[in-house]
Amino acid sequence: PQWHPASPEIKSACKAAVVHCKSKGEKTTKLSNKEISSVFVGMGSVSQVEENVAVFGELEGLGMDQETLSEVEAILEPV
Repeated sequence: PQWHPASPEIKSACKAAVVHCKSKGEKTTKLSNKEISSVFVGMGSVSQVEENVAVFGELEGLGMDQETLSEVEAILEPV
């Protein structure tokens, strides 16, 4: 959103990562960072709760495929 304090470069890189994930049939909610042991999520609707629970279940198994994760890391690396 426009109110977000991130720099235009970070916003652009994040948007590119989202577009890339969508083009591969993935959701950015499946991105994981092994350095972070907990995540706070905001949920404004029942459908968001359901989606977050589903993603958690997927992450417990496979998460995002390594190729897509590496590609997203390359997109975000400059920022």
